[in-house]
Amino acid sequence: MELCAKHLSIVLILCLFSQASFAKEPSQVCLKLSSIPVVTFIVPDYENSPFWSTLGNLAIKASEDLNIDLRFHLIPNENRSRFNYADKIEKILIKNKGTDYLVAPFLTGSEKRIMALTEKYGVNFLSYNSPLNTAVKEAIGLPRAIHLHWLGHISPDDEQVGYDAAQLLAEQRQNKPTRLIAINGGRHSAVAKMRFKGLRRKLAEDNQLTLLQGVNTDWSFAQGEDKASQLFQRYQDIHGIWSASDSLAIASLQQWHNLFPDTPPPTIVGIDWTKEIATHIKNNQVLASFGGHVFEGVWLLALIKDHYLGLDFFDENKGIVNYRLRAADKSNVGLLSNIGQINKDLSLLSKCLSGKNSNYEFDAMALMSQ
Repeated sequence: MELCAKHLSIVLILCLFSQASFAKEPSQVCLKLSSIPVVTFIVPDYENSPFWSTLGNLAIKASEDLNIDLRFHLIPNENRSRFNYADKIEKILIKNKGTDYLVAPFLTGSEKRIMALTEKYGVNFLSYNSPLNTAVKEAIGLPRAIHLHWLGHISPDDEQVGYDAAQLLAEQRQNKPTRLIAINGGRHSAVAKMRFKGLRRKLAEDNQLTLLQGVNTDWSFAQGEDKASQLFQRYQDIHGIWSASDSLAIASLQQWHNLFPDTPPPTIVGIDWTKEIATHIKNNQVLASFGGHVFEGVWLLALIKDHYLGLDFFDENKGIVNYRLRAADKSNVGLLSNIGQINKDLSLLSKCLSGKNSNYEFDAMALMSQ
């Protein structure tokens, strides 16, 4: 029996070695097609949002490098609700006949309707940006588990970035008692909820941190200014401002200067990696911005290109990509200056086009530093 067990172990080792040694290279799997994938790409904002406009511009650049027919569509906040979001997507799909892949963020409560659309029109779907939280999983499961057209999902770890932003504010105070205000996004936004959850986790473990008040906004600059003004006039000795976006961070900074032009502002941290925040970081008006998720469109289009050519990413990541947002501070903020006009060949992110057989990478800092 012992001898048989040894022989069996050797056979298993040889089998594993054989599988690893003879894994097919992309060149052996990827098809050579004359056609190109048609991708309908939905964004919730563009002209009025530094984040979404940057994400969109990068996706357009990636589509050109990857040779993808990208159909870019805007469903703005003022015309969108969880009740009509799927209807608007359906109208876009009807208009864009021949769509191979639909890329869109979820809107809370719209998930089941979107899944029904993918089945009705037989279109592959990739979701992005919004967190794959418990409510979403309970409603529609995981990619390819129930809904086979739902190929994958990508989103940052929004809970962790909320924690990391608070951690950075605490470190800046060198663990002295720190009084914070928090300017968050939409009350019903899954992203805002997760980021605030991360802030609460940091508050629970650090008795030196005190949250004076957290407020919700509609993510707009104007409402950020309004809410910040109210908080500044309500509380004294504010040490730090936790902001759920760069736009809200800049709004609070501007409002502070309007109200207290002769007093240095509290320490401010934002999220989004917008070009606009870079100037304020360089001028020591904002401590840092966490980001990298502006590249989600780029990463998804690389995955789509490979999937279209026959190389499925599912075996590598099970269709779910969740990554940590990185901090840009004064030491590396120069990378953000031209983030929307990145001068790199983004086709190299595709395994089929580059011939590389290493795992996909979802590290924006590394991508910009190459």
